[in-house]
Amino acid sequence: MKDMKERLISAEAFGAHLKKLRQLRQLSRREVAGQLGISESAYASWEQGRRDPGIADLLKLMSMLKIDPRELFWK
Repeated sequence: MKDMKERLISAEAFGAHLKKLRQLRQLSRREVAGQLGISESAYASWEQGRRDPGIADLLKLMSMLKIDPRELFWK
């Protein structure tokens, strides 16, 4: 059972959470996008909540940031 203090982040908050995770690792949008093999504008659209990453990109992102799904989707 999940800790009652943790909750699944909303779709609206996902971009801000993704930005926070990137900044904690002192990475630029350009660095993340380059490692994912996507354009910087595509990555920026995720952080801005205009588009959602696909499953393959989420898996690459978690690997690159060295996080598990819980860190990405729960707060």
